[in-house]
Amino acid sequence: LEAAEFHKNMAPLQEGQVVTSDELINITGKTYDAIVGREYMDMFLPQLQFQAGIILLHENMMCAGLGIRSFIGKPSLTSDKLEFLRRISEHLVQSVRIHNRINVVKQTNLAIEAVLKHINTGVFLLDKDLQVKFSNAEAARILESGCALEIGRYGKLFLTSATDNLRLQTELEGIVREGDQGGQKTIQFAAQANACKYPLRISISSVQAADNSELAREGIALVIFAVDPDRPNKIPESYVRQAYSLTPTE
Repeated sequence: LEAAEFHKNMAPLQEGQVVTSDELINITGKTYDAIVGREYMDMFLPQLQFQAGIILLHENMMCAGLGIRSFIGKPSLTSDKLEFLRRISEHLVQSVRIHNRINVVKQTNLAIEAVLKHINTGVFLLDKDLQVKFSNAEAARILESGCALEIGRYGKLFLTSATDNLRLQTELEGIVREGDQGGQKTIQFAAQANACKYPLRISISSVQAADNSELAREGIALVIFAVDPDRPNKIPESYVRQAYSLTPTE
C-alpha cells in the first residue's frame, strides 16, 4: 500500500523532470517529506533538507528518482545549478533505461543458458557464413560421438555421409537466402551413420533479422537442433508415465 501511494503521489511528474521543493508542492500538493515518509527522513536524513530532484524512471508501477539534499540552513540551489541538472537529466534517464534493458537481457541469457545446459538436444547457432558461433554441451557430445555430424576446420558443420551432407549444405544455403528475402523456413531430416544405432534427427530453423530478437542482433542466422535417439532420456520413464497417465506401451 505504501508503494502504491508513493507511485500515486509521483504520477504527475514526468521522466527527466527537475523539480525544486516549491515546485514539488505545486505539482503534487505535498512536500518531499510527506511523499517519502517522515519516518524515512527522521531515521536516515534528519539533518538534511530537500533541494531538488529528478524523476529517472516512471513506468509499470515503478518509480525511481535522484534527490539532492543539503544541510538544514544552507542556501537553495542557484538557477545555474538547476539549469545544469536540467541539461543532464535526459542523459541520466537514458542511462537508467539502458541499465534496465541490460539487466533484462542478462536475466534472459542466464535463463536460456540454464535451459541449454540441461536439455538432451544439441543446439548450434550459425551466422550467415554458416560458421558455428555457439553450441551447447549436448551438441559437443554429439560431435565427439562420431554420430553423423562433425565440424570442419572453418567452424562449419558437415555430415559424414556425402549424400546427407549435400542435402544439409543445400538446405542451409537455401534457408539463409530465404531469410535475406524476409522469409522463414524450418526443415527436418534424419542422417544415418555407422556409429549410431538410429539416425540423427536434425532440425534447421532460420532467424529473421526483422524480428529484432537477441539472436538476430548477435548476427545469428540459423539455429540447428540435433537429437541423438541413442542418447538416454534424462527424465525417468516411470515419471513420464505417472505424470501423463501413460501405459508402458504408450
